[in-house]
Amino acid sequence: MSIPYLYSSGWGNTRLVWEYIATVFTKHWISLDFIDVAVSLPENILSDYNQLIFAAPTYDHGVLHEPFYRFLQAHKNRDLSNHGCAVIGLGDAKYDAQYNVESASLIETYIQEQKGTLITPSLRINKHPLGQLETLVNQRASTYIDTLDQTTSW
Repeated sequence: MSIPYLYSSGWGNTRLVWEYIATVFTKHWISLDFIDVAVSLPENILSDYNQLIFAAPTYDHGVLHEPFYRFLQAHKNRDLSNHGCAVIGLGDAKYDAQYNVESASLIETYIQEQKGTLITPSLRINKHPLGQLETLVNQRASTYIDTLDQTTSW
């Protein structure tokens, strides 16, 4: 099974998280197709897969990273009703205590508006992810894999 990991990364933290998640998924024979929405985006990416992982950082006061925002705007009115989705939002409370991982909420809203299904609670990473890879990120990646095992016929 291959799952697209649609992301944008301003300073490399979102990429760091996906590199770690890839190692967890590989142990379960699941591959991820990493697609940086700022660089390229296959035409039918949202219709070619039934599982999607969205990941983006939060900037300023609850603003999505610009390339990811443009991606969501370009893919409004897409039917995600047959898609299981997972969300990863990153941020840091030192920049904004209230909206530090707002990217997760904004992506969740997009998924709901497109009638997609959030199959696991969003992973919200506050502060630098390095100290959270083997704890929070590992636990959430494992939860996502368990959910896939229960909802997907291999």
